[in-house]
Amino acid sequence: MDGSGNLPNRDLPLSDNAMRVLEERYLFKDGDSKIIETPDEMFWRVARFVATAEEDPSDDTIVKMFHDIMARLDFLPNSPTLMNAGRQG
Repeated sequence: MDGSGNLPNRDLPLSDNAMRVLEERYLFKDGDSKIIETPDEMFWRVARFVATAEEDPSDDTIVKMFHDIMARLDFLPNSPTLMNAGRQG
């Protein structure tokens, strides 16, 4: 993340099958079932939520570390976390 809170969007090493599963099950959709986030945005959403458990949840370094671990596919949280972390309501 940069100082403005903007999130860089990068290409991820995802297969066509992985993209299909993400689109069908994990990426946020609007009321018309239109996908409204990219896989990278999903990783940022989850990283921000997971970082709230840290001593200083506003530390962008922690958020970026969590994001990078997921973006490299070194570790992915379980399905409920990917689907729901950071969801309103």
